[in-house]
Amino acid sequence: MKLGQKKIALMVVVMMLVGTLGFVDIQAAPITKAPFSKGVVVATLLNVRQGPSTQNKIVCTLKRGDTVIVHAQTGDWYIVSCPDGHVGASLAQYIKKFGTILPPISTANPTAKPIVKPTSKPASKPPIKSTPKPAIKPPANTNAGVTLSANEKLLIDKINAERAKVGLAALIPDAKLMKVGRLKAQDMVNKNYFSHQSPTYGSPFNMMKQFGVTYKSAGENIAGNNSITNAVAAWMNSPGHKANILSKNFNYTGVGVVASNVYGKILVQEFIQK
Repeated sequence: MKLGQKKIALMVVVMMLVGTLGFVDIQAAPITKAPFSKGVVVATLLNVRQGPSTQNKIVCTLKRGDTVIVHAQTGDWYIVSCPDGHVGASLAQYIKKFGTILPPISTANPTAKPIVKPTSKPASKPPIKSTPKPAIKPPANTNAGVTLSANEKLLIDKINAERAKVGLAALIPDAKLMKVGRLKAQDMVNKNYFSHQSPTYGSPFNMMKQFGVTYKSAGENIAGNNSITNAVAAWMNSPGHKANILSKNFNYTGVGVVASNVYGKILVQEFIQK
C-alpha cells in the first residue's frame, strides 16, 4: 500500500470512530499513525475521554497493566479501544508498547520540577548584591487563620529543617499563599497534568496575583511522590529545587498536599519574598 493510501485508510478508521462514538475536539491536532497498535497502561489509574482534552467526559478508567488497542495518535493523545469495548482518547505518556516490562512504583525518585522567578524587575537588570540584613518581622496578621493539615505541617517542617541546617530563618505560612498551594495541587490532580503552567490559573506568578499575593520575588516547587520525606530529599538533590528551599530572599510559603492515583501524592510549595 502506498503512503498516500495508508494515510487515507487511517483517516477513514478514525472518522468511523468519531462518527460512531461522538469524539469532540479531534481537530485540535493532526491525526497520525500511532507508533504501535497494542499498548499497556503504566499509570496507576488512567482516564479515557471522549476526545483529546481533559475538558471532555470520561468514558472509562483503566488500571496499571491493562491492555488497549491503539488506533491512531493526535498530538499528545492516543485514540484507543478499552478492554470493555469503549473507544476514546488517552494521554500517550501513560501508554507504552505492549510487552514493555512495567517498573515497580518508586518513592525514592519522584517526578519533580522546580521553577523560580528571581525578581520582579526586568531580567536584563541583574539584582544588586548587598550585605544581608536581618529578616524583618512580618505583620501580626500575615498568617492569621492558617490551619495546617498533618501533611502540610510535615512538609513545612521538613523544609524549615533544611533551612535551619544552613542558618536560615524558617519560612512562615501565609494565608493567601496557602490557598494558592492547595488549589494548585488539587488542580493538578483534577486536570490530570504535572506542570508549573496550569490550564486553569496560568503560571504560578499569575495565579499568585489572582489571589491577591504580592511579592518582590517568588518561586514554586512541585513533586509527585508517595512520601513527603522522600519528596523533600529529592528536591534537596536537585539544584533548582534546593535553590528555592535555601533562598535567603524567600521568607513566606504556602503548600498543598493532595492524594493522587498516579503519584501517591501531589506536593506543591510556593515561595515568596515580601
